[in-house]
Order: sequence, then C-alpha cells, then structure tokens
Amino acid sequence: IGFDETPYEVLRTTQVKGNREYAVERVGRLFPKGQTWLLPALREARRRLEATPAGRKHMIIVTDGQLRDAGPVYLEDVRQARLLGITVSTVMIGGEFDFGFLRSLSAAGGGRFYLANDPAALPR
Repeated sequence: IGFDETPYEVLRTTQVKGNREYAVERVGRLFPKGQTWLLPALREARRRLEATPAGRKHMIIVTDGQLRDAGPVYLEDVRQARLLGITVSTVMIGGEFDFGFLRSLSAAGGGRFYLANDPAALPR
C-alpha cells in the first residue's frame, strides 16, 4: 500500500516469491511527494494482511520519517496488528528527521528498524 494524502494499491497482497521482479518494479515507481499520512495506509495494509491466509505476515513501512500525525494511535494500531500475528518493521530512507518514532513502531510491531541513506544498503 502506497501512501501520501491517501492510501493506494501498489501491489496486490500476494507472496513475493515468483513475483519479485514485478514487485521491485512497482515499488521502484514510488517517490516522495509532499506530506504523508501513514495511518490510513497502515490500517488498510493490516486489513488486507488479516484476510490473507499465510503463515507469516509482515508489514514493512518505508518512509522518509516525516509523518504529520505521529503519535500513540500508531503504536496502538501496530500492537493490535501484532496480536493478529502481523509483525511490522520500519525503514527510514534519508536521515533528515528524528527516527525515534519509527524505531518505537518497529519495536511495538516485533520487527526491526532500518535507517538507510541508500536503499541498496538495506539487507535483502
């Protein structure tokens, strides 16, 4: 799920295995554009993952860290996702903003936080 002012579908919820090239191409089309509002996208991703029959469900939030409405409601949503078996990791591209909030989200979600000035430096 991509997000700016509203969430939108980037990829249909599916296994990446067998669709990796398509997934990389679609995600590669994303670019920063103005203010971001993550909460509706987070909730849409959680809704889709809840409905997905999979053994492992993991959400990766990629952002520049500039969230206009960061706060406790995000942490609660991520905790609720974790109770449903969905883990959450965060990736901050760039380093212009305080990454403490994203680190807190990934901790609440049972995932990891990554800070990368270069996306190629991220673990596979």
